[in-house]
Amino acid sequence: MLKSSRSRSIRVETDDAGRARIVKRFASKGELARLFDRRRAEREFELLELCHRSGVPVPQPLGLVRREGGFEVATELLDGHRSLAELLADLPAEPGAEPGAEPGAARSGRCEPGIATFRALGDALAALHLLAIDHPDLHPGNVLVAPNGTIALIDFHAAHRRARPSARRLARDVISLEAALRERTSLAAREALLGAWLVGVGALGSHVLRGAALDAASRARRIAVVAKRARRSWRGGNAVRETGECIVRHDAPPELDAPLAACLSDATGPDSCTLELDSPAGPRRIFVLRGDRPSVASAWFASARLAEHAVAVARPLACKTSRPCAAAFELGADARPYADASGESAARAVAELLGTLFDRGLFVPGLAQDDLVVERTNGARGASRGVLVAPRELVPWPARMGRRTRPRLALDAQVLAEGFAAANRGHAAARIERALAAGLGAELADG
Repeated sequence: MLKSSRSRSIRVETDDAGRARIVKRFASKGELARLFDRRRAEREFELLELCHRSGVPVPQPLGLVRREGGFEVATELLDGHRSLAELLADLPAEPGAEPGAEPGAARSGRCEPGIATFRALGDALAALHLLAIDHPDLHPGNVLVAPNGTIALIDFHAAHRRARPSARRLARDVISLEAALRERTSLAAREALLGAWLVGVGALGSHVLRGAALDAASRARRIAVVAKRARRSWRGGNAVRETGECIVRHDAPPELDAPLAACLSDATGPDSCTLELDSPAGPRRIFVLRGDRPSVASAWFASARLAEHAVAVARPLACKTSRPCAAAFELGADARPYADASGESAARAVAELLGTLFDRGLFVPGLAQDDLVVERTNGARGASRGVLVAPRELVPWPARMGRRTRPRLALDAQVLAEGFAAANRGHAAARIERALAAGLGAELADG
């Protein structure tokens, strides 16, 4: 069994000729939902047949049968394919600091999707839209990638064929896909996808947003999704567990619960400090923030959102919202204040962090050197990364950039660049300016 839920299951089986194939079974548990199983199965099979005849990259449909109270759709087994979500999950997040670079261009020894894969994905999405098919469940997990970079689209049970293409649905599909890809792909990869899609849909694309506006809309969509998920998961959901008066990140060792509770309950400690706690895996360095409930909660959720956005941030570890309010954030073992760091490596680290923030469409008001630490990475020898520590506020960009917004962003970028460059003259200025330009991208270019 490859996958199973209350209404569907997917397995691999062999036919009478001994050939392996994928079988997707529709058999809902509820009586009401079971009434729609046949239609869902028929719709998936019909759409797969239409796409396969029309040259859209999908697995070849082999048959539709009713068996043991359910309906089954059989398709060819695409041997050697992996989902795009799996491939991207194996990679570190894209910092977005170098405009025009291919995904993972600075990495070596990794098998990862290249620009051609994202162009192929844009072409496939355009082909779907020309057939008036909208695929609301199209995300990286439903895109299969072959070792040679070709792709196949799957999971059409929620797709529909309309009487004619709809500009609104076209924009929704591409914005949702772009938003889901955002943290693990470079600016060049997203431009390749959007460019191929816009060329493929041709005149239909003139009724939708321009490429830069689509990218901004996908950024806003991702910000909204992450904010909702962070509020749900980091308040008492699957990201944390409750221990007395505290909530603790779910993957923290239980042995830390008592020391964390004692540390956060100490009303006599300073407003912020760094200390070490013993754990089975060795000492853990944490940053403790104390204050009123709104400021502590704001820092907790801002850090949770940044972690979801794959921005380098001191990860939320524990939070106590009853008085005295306090939160603990985990630092790397070798973290050191940015003000104490120097040289090209530290400048590059801060540049990539600022570029990543702008790429994600986020801004930290009043960001200063005291809000940053520098940690060594596990990659190249001597490489470092800049890490945000408990930002008190996180401001998203607006979905649409107006004439007043662009100059404000440009000014914010200039202030940040000048402030951080002053601490590392000769190293930081050019790098930080390139990073901010990469993050701001087309928005400032349009201005």
